[in-house]
Amino acid sequence: MQRAILARFDETVERTYPDGIAKVRAIIGARTDLPLGRNVPSPVLFSFGVATVHPGGEIPKHTHHDREEVFYIQSGTGVLEADDETLELTPGTAVWFPLGCTHRFRNPGAVAVSVVFVGMTRRPNP
Repeated sequence: MQRAILARFDETVERTYPDGIAKVRAIIGARTDLPLGRNVPSPVLFSFGVATVHPGGEIPKHTHHDREEVFYIQSGTGVLEADDETLELTPGTAVWFPLGCTHRFRNPGAVAVSVVFVGMTRRPNP
C-alpha cells in the first residue's frame, strides 16, 4: 500500500520565471523532467504550486496540451490574458484553463500577487 508523501514548500526548489522577477515552487506527479520542485511517484500527471508574481513580473504566455489548469488568486491583483480575453483577477478569484487554452498572468501593480495553481490530466473515457 502506498503511503502519503509530505512535501513542504519551503523545502522545494524555488524557480525563477524567465522574466527574472516572478518565483514558483511546486509539487509535480508523473514527470521527473520538470525542475519545479518536488516530484512524487504518481502515475497521474498533476501539478500543485504557488507562484509569487512580484510587481512588474509575469507568468509567461504558455499552453498546456497535457493537462487542464486552475489558478486561484490568494492575494494581490493582476491581469490575466487567456486566448483573446483580458481580465483583472482579484483575491478569491479562480479561473479554469481547458486543454489548449493559451494564458499569461502579469502583475502591473505595486504589491506581489500570490497565485495557487493546480493542473491535472484528464482521465480517458472508458
